[in-house]
Amino acid sequence: MYSLPQILTASVIGGVAVLLACLFSRWNILHAIIAGFMAIATTAVWRVGANIAELNSDLVPHVSIGDAGCLIAGALPALLMAFLLDDTRRWWVPGAVGGVAAFLGNVLLLW
Repeated sequence: MYSLPQILTASVIGGVAVLLACLFSRWNILHAIIAGFMAIATTAVWRVGANIAELNSDLVPHVSIGDAGCLIAGALPALLMAFLLDDTRRWWVPGAVGGVAAFLGNVLLLW
């Protein structure tokens, strides 16, 4: 099981990446901040749930189902906000960056 500080640190990595990708994509700053915080929240909630459900054993070397779920948890908030706000400017960039950053943050920090 991973500790809460480890989970929060890994979640913040993904959230900051989403925020920066949103700003790079010229989103409204308020929308970028909301997407960043939501990425932190969804990733943290997923990892806590994965801890409780014991999804931390490796599916492939150094990657568990809990880690793989972070791809979705990190990408979903930005993609959902882009869909709801009908923002077509580089809508996929924050989602892709958030998913990859949340995944890598979890794999590397929780290794």
